[in-house]
Amino acid sequence: MQRVIVVFIIIAIMFLSVPVSALELRGEIWRFTNEEIPAEDSLVQMQRAELSLIRVGPVRLISDFEFAGNRQHVGYLFNLLRNELDYDDFGDDIYVIGGLTSRARVDWPLLINNLSVIGSAGYRVSGNLYKADGDSTVTTGLYHGLTYAGGLGMSILPGLRLSAIYEIGPNLSGMHEVTDTATWSSLNLGLEYRVPFLSARAGLRFQELAGEDVTGFKLSGPYVGAGIHF
Repeated sequence: MQRVIVVFIIIAIMFLSVPVSALELRGEIWRFTNEEIPAEDSLVQMQRAELSLIRVGPVRLISDFEFAGNRQHVGYLFNLLRNELDYDDFGDDIYVIGGLTSRARVDWPLLINNLSVIGSAGYRVSGNLYKADGDSTVTTGLYHGLTYAGGLGMSILPGLRLSAIYEIGPNLSGMHEVTDTATWSSLNLGLEYRVPFLSARAGLRFQELAGEDVTGFKLSGPYVGAGIHF
């Protein structure tokens, strides 16, 4: 009983001694200026949603979802994740890219030049699906595995912050019928401005899903986003 009381007191002190926020929701539009994809038609942009479930001091628990392609085809992506695709239900000229990520992120402030060290570890599911016009087959590639990220952040002005983050997934395994492996990499250069309850950000992002005999993709371009936080 005494041990339980001690643990409870320690947890209470942690939550009382560091800033705690319960919810942060962001939305982004990412415009592609350069992409390498297997489909014949180019994609224009990706929509991203990010949810911070809880933030305790420098630590955040984050989940995000991203989707590129015709919004009417987003159901195909979820069916791919659940391995419930109906291959007889496909029309022609379909191409979608998507991903789901859950991760823990730490922004640890340093004592010099308003810098902070950024690190994260998480789990990612990423893939794509396409059927070219006139093609009788549907090609899919879906992979999952651990990802790791590191970077630096710097406060420029009150509320204004610059960051550079590189993420890698060195060994993503194929899911469902996919038997090969892939690697994941991402680079994000961003500028974020925060005021009470609101935030805005913009930057450049690069993503690549690649591997031997893999239906992958390579995407890059600028993005803008906004969010609310409590």
